[in-house]
Amino acid sequence: MKNKLFTEAPKGWGIDNAIVGGRWASRYAYINGYYLAASVLAETALRGQPRDLLFYPICFNYRHCIELHLKALIIEARNLHDVLTKLDEPVKELPALPKKIMSSHSLKELLQCVENLLSLFSEEKMNAAAKKTIRDLDIIDFNSQAFRYDSRLNGTPTLPKASWVDLRNIIEKMKEAHFHLIGIAMWMADQGKRGR
Repeated sequence: MKNKLFTEAPKGWGIDNAIVGGRWASRYAYINGYYLAASVLAETALRGQPRDLLFYPICFNYRHCIELHLKALIIEARNLHDVLTKLDEPVKELPALPKKIMSSHSLKELLQCVENLLSLFSEEKMNAAAKKTIRDLDIIDFNSQAFRYDSRLNGTPTLPKASWVDLRNIIEKMKEAHFHLIGIAMWMADQGKRGR
């Protein structure tokens, strides 16, 4: 049966076409796509659309962007370690990854893994503000459920307490974290070029 939802568009750069899959589906296409989706929704909300309703998809998209960033950095760090090892560069031994880390939704666990891996290559520490944003996000949504579902499996609400939240602050903090993580990825990519 032919897929009627994802129908093929005429070839070319038509206004209604999206090019997806293949080389267009890189890790960073996903990361930047979720970041952009959150940012567009957030700016739309600030211009007067229903902020309360858009808050959940905004935060889900920002959170998923950060989760994908951290998982990408784990992969990139392991690749960089392989490159440096092949070049006989002095590099610390690669620790075993925590079990099932790549299927984890815990930003706290992923962040810790990234920090451990980064310490193999540099004494420099991650930006404290970006780390705080990631940890704060993990506190509110420790398992990637709070912004996706209104209740947990046991029936309790994922966000039980009503509160007023500064959307512009979220935008700024997430922008800072996003670009910091991009910077780390770019640094690792640059370090890895020595082996090519």
